[in-house]
Amino acid sequence: MSRRFVAMLIVGVAALAVFAVGCGGSDEEPLTKAEMIKQGDAICKEAANGIAAGYKTFAKEKGLKKEEFPDKEQGYEIAEDIYLPAYQVQAEKLGELTPPSESEDQIEAIVTSTEDAVVKANANLKLLFEGDKNPFEESRKLSKAYGFKVCGTL
Repeated sequence: MSRRFVAMLIVGVAALAVFAVGCGGSDEEPLTKAEMIKQGDAICKEAANGIAAGYKTFAKEKGLKKEEFPDKEQGYEIAEDIYLPAYQVQAEKLGELTPPSESEDQIEAIVTSTEDAVVKANANLKLLFEGDKNPFEESRKLSKAYGFKVCGTL
């Protein structure tokens, strides 16, 4: 498994733990941009926490020591069973929010790019571990540009 991927995963999850984000608002009325960011970041934090918990369980089941990196096959298993499903759920939940009317296209682009990345990565897990372009790069870029603080950091 790529040390870069594992390091990104661990650092990203640790960074997300710093954020204390809560939910509020209604899915029926458009959210303000601030509410969209707050609720979206809460969704992304939930996904990151799920990834961290899944990885912790995986490592325990496989007998990996805290400082030990998974091997390549284990990395693929983590991506397929933990990482990608969490991103899929994250995209679905973000898509269920009602963004401000002026942000609909931006949020749709974030959701679509995340879902597309999940599909690409599921079709070829090597994309997550090899090469310079991670399939989630566009989603991360769009999330940060919108103003999310948690979404786009993992």
